[in-house]
Amino acid sequence: MLPLFEQYRPKRIEDVVGQDEAVKTLQFIAKRGFVGRVFWITGKSGTGKTTLARIMSDQFRNVTLVAFPRDRWASYV
Repeated sequence: MLPLFEQYRPKRIEDVVGQDEAVKTLQFIAKRGFVGRVFWITGKSGTGKTTLARIMSDQFRNVTLVAFPRDRWASYV
């Protein structure tokens, strides 16, 4: 049996509740297609920081792989 926080944690950005500004910002970044290297997520305990970070990593991993295909990586190093 999974712990409650894993069982009920949102898996998609559209499912996040109570973080409207953060969700809008992340959706804008994803639409723009350019992902920064660092995101500073702050807040009190229990406000969804880890949930947003997990969703961001899943969503932006796909954007980064499309924006920087493996054959172009050498030119950015």
